[in-house]
Amino acid sequence: MRHLLGVLVAVMIASSCYAEDSLVFYNTGRRDPAAWSVLREYFSSKRYASSFHQGDEVIEGHLEKVNRINALRPGAFVGIEFFFGEGKRVMVVMTDSGKIGQPDGRTGIEGRRLLWAVEELPAKHEAQSRRLAELVAAQFQVPVKRMPLFPLIGVDMPGIFVTIQCNKEEAKSVLAMLDAALHKYYRRDKL
Repeated sequence: MRHLLGVLVAVMIASSCYAEDSLVFYNTGRRDPAAWSVLREYFSSKRYASSFHQGDEVIEGHLEKVNRINALRPGAFVGIEFFFGEGKRVMVVMTDSGKIGQPDGRTGIEGRRLLWAVEELPAKHEAQSRRLAELVAAQFQVPVKRMPLFPLIGVDMPGIFVTIQCNKEEAKSVLAMLDAALHKYYRRDKL
């Protein structure tokens, strides 16, 4: 019985750690296969449970992909446009869409909403998304911009959008900066 309890506790701890560090990259905008390959290789070797998805520009296809992404354990969603070019340019965006309206759906015992409209889901995670955006922006020393973001429609986890342009030679150092910001985001409770 003790062994069973020990195994159960170990599984719960391991699954909560996995959930905390899951990271979704959603490739949107300008598609640079060489840059995407470098990003995948870099973050696959890190401590995150990473998944990589190609963005869809049609709402039906996007919502299908987002439903599969939402089935993953929640962590963070990074809509990213990463490409090689002359000079370094970084933009960090947090959505301003998805303000929570009057609850039309069912509410639970504590009055919390159980049903959310797809365009309101980003507002559910606004505080965590803001924190993530601020950490990434601080790492690159750029301001956080706010605008409606198509890639975040229907996403039920904290999320931001990042555009990164850099030379191929400095790609690893730029990704290391993004990794440092993500590491700070995930370690907030462990400091």
